Amino acid sequence: MANELPRRYLSGVSPDILVVETLANVHALLASLDAGAGGQPDAEANLDAILNGVRRIVETARVDRPFQLAKRRDAITEISHNARFIRLLDDFPAKFAEFHQSMDKGADTSPLTDVLIEPAAPAELKPRSASSEPRRNRSSTIPEARAESVDRLLQSEQFWTPVLVCGFHHSGTRLMAQLLRAAGVFQRINTRSEEWQYVQTLNTLLLPGWMNLADIYGFDPDGISPLINAERIALRLAAAGYDGKSPWGHKDPRNSLTARAWINVFPGARLLHVVRHPLSAVGELPDSYDRFMPPDTGQNERVAFWGNLWSAYVANARAAMLVASRSTEVSFEELVANPVGVLREAVEALEIDCVVSQAVIEGVAILPEKADPSRLWINNTETEDAQVLLEGLALRYLRAPGSQVDPDT
Repeated sequence: MANELPRRYLSGVSPDILVVETLANVHALLASLDAGAGGQPDAEANLDAILNGVRRIVETARVDRPFQLAKRRDAITEISHNARFIRLLDDFPAKFAEFHQSMDKGADTSPLTDVLIEPAAPAELKPRSASSEPRRNRSSTIPEARAESVDRLLQSEQFWTPVLVCGFHHSGTRLMAQLLRAAGVFQRINTRSEEWQYVQTLNTLLLPGWMNLADIYGFDPDGISPLINAERIALRLAAAGYDGKSPWGHKDPRNSLTARAWINVFPGARLLHVVRHPLSAVGELPDSYDRFMPPDTGQNERVAFWGNLWSAYVANARAAMLVASRSTEVSFEELVANPVGVLREAVEALEIDCVVSQAVIEGVAILPEKADPSRLWINNTETEDAQVLLEGLALRYLRAPGSQVDPDT
């Protein structure tokens, strides 16, 4: 019985040994307590080992291993909801405080940390409200040193109306995010892809199968949206210097798939969808994306995989547009041809309070409208079937220049 929990995490092609070892420590500690063996020094030492294991689980988690990341969240949840473990933490409150402090990376604290912090906090630090509704008053788990700035954000209308930039990979979401930031939309960025790793990790936890069509179409935004903790986001934004006086937002292609979960937590969220011709978007995907496909996948099968995924991203983003308080879709090709005009139209459609002018976006590098043919690996396919597939998707999903987008398409 004691080994059932670790054994669950031994399944799969590549078991997560770190998780198994940490869970084994948890069981060994709890078993010794049940048997009455050892004293306070032994319990404290075992608790140190468990918390160090959890720390390593969090700090070595990688967004590019989505299912491992999801299993790690499950493991931490198992630990944090164990009543006996929580009682042990109550016996050593200084240990919890030390652990909490060591995991605090300010704006870039991992969402995995919250999985343990909220349920396992000592009794005096439990949240004041168990309501699932968006809270505009902070819980007492927020450090007092940041309480005032978090309270200010939770009372700010700007905080509750973020701009969610979405679109298939290599479709121009990075360019749009750069333009919005130049125009005055606050964004926390700490990755080469112009994204916030906190959001990357959170979106991965929301939908680990973001490259799997069955998982995408089976996504339940209502069931998973509680993972998005508005209060914790306010804490991280405050640590990054956001004061709630200007609009803010974040960019992640996977917002296309998870936007409805974000809208559940931020009902006033504004959705900005960037669409690019699939021949260019799919054709420019780097070789590193091949890890999401079986080895030795043929070129045409590879194109079909990415083409179907492109259409899934577009369809899901447009479904989210139907429930967003404000939304708009822009063509990548039109954006690079007329960045000021298209950006201004998007900002007006979403009612974003910012300044758009040629001078404002002067420092943003605008990519060419069409991909360099030499960069398109699709041109090397053995037949024309791949190009025909992508051109067919373009005819089905892309609007003609100047026409109105139909989110149902």
